[in-house]
Amino acid sequence: GDKYCALICQSDSDCGTGSCQKIMGVGLCTYDATETAALESMTTQVAVATNPTHYGNPSSGCESDEQAVKVQGLSGDFCSPKCDSTGSCPSDVPKGDTATPECALRTT
Repeated sequence: GDKYCALICQSDSDCGTGSCQKIMGVGLCTYDATETAALESMTTQVAVATNPTHYGNPSSGCESDEQAVKVQGLSGDFCSPKCDSTGSCPSDVPKGDTATPECALRTT
């Protein structure tokens, strides 16, 4: 499947306005899921890009190269860009975030 980037965190303080949720021992920064859209695992949500950076809250719109992502087993969602061909991820993170962008997700 396609590979996507996520913000890898240790604690909630790494995620600015989001929260750090762990799955299989890895923490991912997520935001409270928007109530208007029930996202399935790795489903595209069409939204106008209004976030100033990658990895933002889908409720305010994702960047043009991102998808709104919900990881199965976690509550909440986040905007996720695809990893590039070398496995690298955009480094611009939301203000207040100290989490590290990593190529950590794959569609099934």
